[in-house]
Amino acid sequence: LFTKVFLLKADKELLRQRMLDRKATDPTKQDQDIDSHFSWHQSFDQEMLKHSAIPIDASLPIEQVIEEIEKEII
Repeated sequence: LFTKVFLLKADKELLRQRMLDRKATDPTKQDQDIDSHFSWHQSFDQEMLKHSAIPIDASLPIEQVIEEIEKEII
């Protein structure tokens, strides 16, 4: 179905901050939703990399993330 899969990687602190920022705009988000993400985060990343996902540093500015993805698909 897909010829390439990308794994947008970020550390826990950045992910938590982004989720909290989203929570501010979406009152249905609960702290437990955010915390539950981290119970499977590391194993998900490992599994994706095991299946040849291409890691991209999602902590970079969005323009650089786009450039990294474009490099892989062009």
